[in-house]
Amino acid sequence: MVRETFHLTVEVLDCTSEETAIATAASYVAYCDTTETIGYVPNYQSATVVSDEDGPIRANLSVESHIENDDHLKELMDEFAHMSKILSVERDGAAIP
Repeated sequence: MVRETFHLTVEVLDCTSEETAIATAASYVAYCDTTETIGYVPNYQSATVVSDEDGPIRANLSVESHIENDDHLKELMDEFAHMSKILSVERDGAAIP
């Protein structure tokens, strides 16, 4: 079992504060993750909010999680790909297409 760090950029809508944006993004990821990797025992390392005048509000979350094997990693990455509000994923400094 390996401990991996994932950096997620999540689109959030209609948030009135940075705290609400972070909470909304974190709950979205935890709720939508049917692999129970993030939702089961999340270990968030950092969170920031980015907002452009014309673009959506984005929450950048860094989360650590145990990855059991290559199949588990593939399942989690496929899960991230199906989450419509996740705009990007990076793993340990390597961008994931």
